[in-house]
Amino acid sequence: MFRTAATIALVWMLIRELGPDGQKAALAGAAVAGLAVVYTGDTELAALAGLALASRVLTRSTGRVPLITDIVAIGVFAGVFARTPLAWTAGLAVAAAVALDTGLPRPAPDRYVWLAAAIGVSVTVTAVISGAVYLNWMRPYLLTLSAGVVAWVVLLRSPSTPRTLDDDGREFVPTRIRSARLLALGAVTLGTLVGGAAFATGSWPLWVGLAFAAGPR
Repeated sequence: MFRTAATIALVWMLIRELGPDGQKAALAGAAVAGLAVVYTGDTELAALAGLALASRVLTRSTGRVPLITDIVAIGVFAGVFARTPLAWTAGLAVAAAVALDTGLPRPAPDRYVWLAAAIGVSVTVTAVISGAVYLNWMRPYLLTLSAGVVAWVVLLRSPSTPRTLDDDGREFVPTRIRSARLLALGAVTLGTLVGGAAFATGSWPLWVGLAFAAGPR
């Protein structure tokens, strides 16, 4: 019950970050993700949280540059929980988001690049030590691959200029929205392929979140 509730909350958060206009889409996507967890009994809470935080850094939905303490806290979380293929690639997405944030409009300080490198190393070390890469790899289920294709198509075709304002009352930067979407899609794709069939069903809430982030057309 806790895992289902947490998945619903995190999928809602992910959708709102990647599709700020999609209030109804966020509720619908969260509900579908919850049903997926009930059906499969599987989810990836650490990956969902990491991806939502990475998206939050890039979209700058708070309207302000993340504090160094924010980045450290996110990095520690990603480093500690990078124990599955999807959690690892979500951690890499956090590292990439922190680095990219320094080169996008309204940039973060350049010194954050070093924090990004530290996060990338820490999540990879955790993944290696915990054996996150499953050696008896089998191809992910066709349904999982199909969900990935749908998410890629609908999210990339969705407008990236939200009408909703950020928490600081300013317009979102379309480049940031597009970057966050591409990063999220890439991270979940890599995690799904690395994890293979053993972790396929855990990726379903992530794919649901990315597909519903396209919001209303």
